[in-house]
Parts: sequence; C-alpha cells; structure tokens
Amino acid sequence: MLLMALVFGLATRMPGWLAALIVGGILLAIGAIVGYVSWTRRVTTPLALTRKTLKEALQWAKERLA
Repeated sequence: MLLMALVFGLATRMPGWLAALIVGGILLAIGAIVGYVSWTRRVTTPLALTRKTLKEALQWAKERLA
C-alpha cells in the first residue's frame, strides 16, 4: 500500500504511467542488488561436520544391515 501511495504521490507531478515505471524500476534495482549480494554470500561447499556425520551414519547403517 505504501508503494501505491508513492505512485499516486508521484502521479500528481508527472503522468501516472511514468510514476509507476519509476517505482517499478527502483524496486527491480533493489531486488537485483539483494539477489546479487545473496548469491555471493551463499554457502558453496557443505559443512565438514555435516559431511562427516553423514558418512558415519551411512557406515553404521551398512554395518547394521549386513
């Protein structure tokens, strides 16, 4: 609702389609920046402790079933 209020507020100074386009462009830019930052901070390799625990659990399961 605040974004619509912003568009309506800008529409008093410029055409409504231009106000909506400006607000949409700003939101798209913010979304792209947040997406890029999130992509660069993602975990690229699994945690070593988790990998070790899974290997131990798999080995235990193999021994129990054999």
